[in-house]
Amino acid sequence: MDAEQTNKVNAVEADWHNVTLTRGVTGYSGNLRIRFQRLGNKLTLTTEAYMISGDSSRSKANINYEVRVGNNKVWDLDSPDDRKQDGQWHTWSNYKEVSVASGAHTVTFRAEFIFDMSGIDDRAIATHTVNI
Repeated sequence: MDAEQTNKVNAVEADWHNVTLTRGVTGYSGNLRIRFQRLGNKLTLTTEAYMISGDSSRSKANINYEVRVGNNKVWDLDSPDDRKQDGQWHTWSNYKEVSVASGAHTVTFRAEFIFDMSGIDDRAIATHTVNI
């Protein structure tokens, strides 16, 4: 790869934004690493990994993930009911591309962590809003 190609790859990679959604309740906490990139009228979204801390003997937690552009839901993703609660990062890799109209937009990322507990499962919601 020559210097010009390397500069183009580095410029595209620099356009990626990293966010970790984090929220906790009653001694449990949930984290979800996400990335996003806007190039023209295309918004690329990914989930990368999750970490849930709490009762490490349990592994039936859930993560419900949603992305909105303005008021329009563009991605609604629910994890399987098998998320580990061991305080370690685990890969949860998902990818989505959506079209966006030209101009500025507000994008809201929302993760609902449903902790596996004895009895009724507690929930915590983390959000992050950006202008793109």
